[in-house]
Amino acid sequence: MRSLSQGKLVFLVALFLVIFDNMSFFDNVTKIYPTIGNNLYFVISLAVVLLLFTNILLTIVSSKYTTKLFLIVIVLISAFTNYFMNTYNIVIDDSMIQNSLQTNFDESLDLFSLQLLTYAFFLGVVPAYFIYKVPLEYKSFRQELYSKLKSIILSLVIIVILLLSFSKYYTSFFREHKTLRYHTNPTYWIYSVGKYMNIKFNTNLFG
Repeated sequence: MRSLSQGKLVFLVALFLVIFDNMSFFDNVTKIYPTIGNNLYFVISLAVVLLLFTNILLTIVSSKYTTKLFLIVIVLISAFTNYFMNTYNIVIDDSMIQNSLQTNFDESLDLFSLQLLTYAFFLGVVPAYFIYKVPLEYKSFRQELYSKLKSIILSLVIIVILLLSFSKYYTSFFREHKTLRYHTNPTYWIYSVGKYMNIKFNTNLFG
């Protein structure tokens, strides 16, 4: 198998997540912005923004000793998240995370199905196996840092250009349709995990 740099692997995983694990997000987006006329270009720009934002997020958490582990965990959880959002039309927020942690074994068994196993295998296990097996090329710390900064800055520049180019659409997207962001995968469930842990920490610390 051909070796990849950390940056290329991170970008490929981000691309995979946007294409295969965001069906719920784009389904909900196109209900509000039907893909006709300029709406089509906006939806394409939204996909690019999501890709670049996901790339930034994964780039930040990647390092020589954590890249593969983090990416494997993310694709596995995202596969399950994708299934539950598509099947039950739900979002994975902090309250949903709390409810899932309180679910007993019998209740968990009721959720299993052939469709869930299909999602888990093709969108979770298969890409996780690829991530595990692909050889990574590691550069020096300074070179890796430079590569990360270049990737993050380039991604941010393109995001800003797209936001400005479709400012009318993004204004309505962020102001009037905030709930659409709840369907982004993996960004929203990662945010929700952080929010849940923060609530639990503050509760245990102060109360």
